Amino acid sequence: MLDQSKFEGCVLGAAVGDALGMPVEMMNGCEIESRFGRITEFISPDRNPNMRFSSRRLQAGSWTDDTQRTFANVFALIESDGRFDMDLFASNFLFMYNSRENRGWGRSTRNSGARLIKGEHWSISGEKNGCGNGVIIGISPLGLLHSVVGGNVDEFIKNCITYARMTHLGTPAIVAGAVHGISIASLVRQGSSDFNTEFFLNDLLDAAIHIENDFSLEKWDDKISDQVRAIRNFMTEGRFDAASPYDVASWFGGGTPYSPNSFGVSYSLFVRKPNSFDCVFDAVNAGGDSDSNASIVGSLVGALNGVSVIPQNLCDGVEGSNSLRSAAVRLFKAVCARQELTANE
Repeated sequence: MLDQSKFEGCVLGAAVGDALGMPVEMMNGCEIESRFGRITEFISPDRNPNMRFSSRRLQAGSWTDDTQRTFANVFALIESDGRFDMDLFASNFLFMYNSRENRGWGRSTRNSGARLIKGEHWSISGEKNGCGNGVIIGISPLGLLHSVVGGNVDEFIKNCITYARMTHLGTPAIVAGAVHGISIASLVRQGSSDFNTEFFLNDLLDAAIHIENDFSLEKWDDKISDQVRAIRNFMTEGRFDAASPYDVASWFGGGTPYSPNSFGVSYSLFVRKPNSFDCVFDAVNAGGDSDSNASIVGSLVGALNGVSVIPQNLCDGVEGSNSLRSAAVRLFKAVCARQELTANE
């Protein structure tokens, strides 16, 4: 049964996670704990002396480039009436870039935007060897589309790869994004009480191996499939049981923006507590690229459980709450209409 609440949960969960993690971005977990205790509320970034200049002016509850990019992709799908239209994705990305409202864009995103504005086509604008987490943080709307419209999985993967290459050409970034899109679609389709961690991780591993091996991507030593194997092993060995969020981040390079690290810590923290928003709080307090990692976890837990999993005070307090929910509802209606149209063809 189609569930609008899961679309709202995915979009709003990502934005809330982003806003919670924004003030402590790139602090480590020990620093966060000593300065703030455990963060479960929105706080101002002016309390972080290392905050990058582009984010210092933001207020408590504000989100960063992570939600900017998600928002751009949501509206691209709405404007295309629930179709994958790469020209629209690129156009909306360029509109975001031209707005000059830099909320912490990474190097690959900035450089790709500069190429697009000079007239380069999106098919060649990606950053060579770009391996940050800029793809995974914005790709969840494609997963929401696929959750309803369905169709051939390999075609969906190809679309994810096409989207990724607009900004990132490094294989780990591409694979992490495609796997995340598949995950979002899978979580939307299943009931929260039916979630099985072992099955979920096995499916993730199969997807990562398939994408790495069967889509003519450049071979890299760092593989997303290896990150999934590590998560599965940690779960089997019981290492998560007594581990703090900071411990988990330390197993994945401190949870840095490098896509294998960001993917590893985000998915680890999600599968530990898949039915509770506490997994997002863990991502915030783990340290590293806290806004992006918490945004990834927020999209996962919201897609599985729906918007009710997010504490009401955070739903109400996040920047643009009504606009986020409205956009999610419009996206849901657009993709449902696309699915009905496709079924009748």
